[in-house]
Amino acid sequence: MLEPNAENAAATLAIRAIEVLRSSFLAIELSGSRERPPPVARPSAAAPTSAPAAAPAAHVARWALEAGATALTSFDGVGPALLPLLRVDWAFRSWLSLQATGAAFGTRPRLEAPAGSVQVAQAFGLLGLCVCALANTGLHPLFSVSAGALHTALDGSSTGAPNVGHQTDQWAFLLDASVGARLSLPARFYVALASHVQFAAPYVAIHVLEPVVATTGHPNLLFALTVGARL
Repeated sequence: MLEPNAENAAATLAIRAIEVLRSSFLAIELSGSRERPPPVARPSAAAPTSAPAAAPAAHVARWALEAGATALTSFDGVGPALLPLLRVDWAFRSWLSLQATGAAFGTRPRLEAPAGSVQVAQAFGLLGLCVCALANTGLHPLFSVSAGALHTALDGSSTGAPNVGHQTDQWAFLLDASVGARLSLPARFYVALASHVQFAAPYVAIHVLEPVVATTGHPNLLFALTVGARL
């Protein structure tokens, strides 16, 4: 309220009216800010979780080394002979392997006849394919076909006069087919047992004087037992 004797009453009244209006606008703004709801926080998108890494597959070695023995006999009088055997195996497929096999320095069976006797020594080397599972566990069948060479050495002696011995040897082409099974053991070891049939060309006919007393490689039958290790 203005005093009656105030100087410049109109100007003073205008200034006070402006202050009243300004106070009113400030009160309205403050009340609006109090009534405005607080912002709602939106949940942030969850970071994509990465799929668990797959467990690494168990390593299966492709090279293997086998050692053992084979019993060799013919169907016509020669044998049996026991030969040490060594084999190298390379699996270039999960079910197919390339095999190199050698057997030599075994026992020498003796053939007896009225006119004399003959000792027979045999050795062979083979290269072929084996259908066998490349696995670290379990019992698995195996089938193989191989080709190579058969060496046969004969050492003969006579029982009559003149007591003269005769020695000879022969190389022949050899075809081998086998069937068997392989049992996996811990620490990459395994045991294999297989039966083989071998055909030699030409096969060996053993004479004492004139009669043929036996043949070998026409065919031969083998049983092989080996212990192997994957490298």
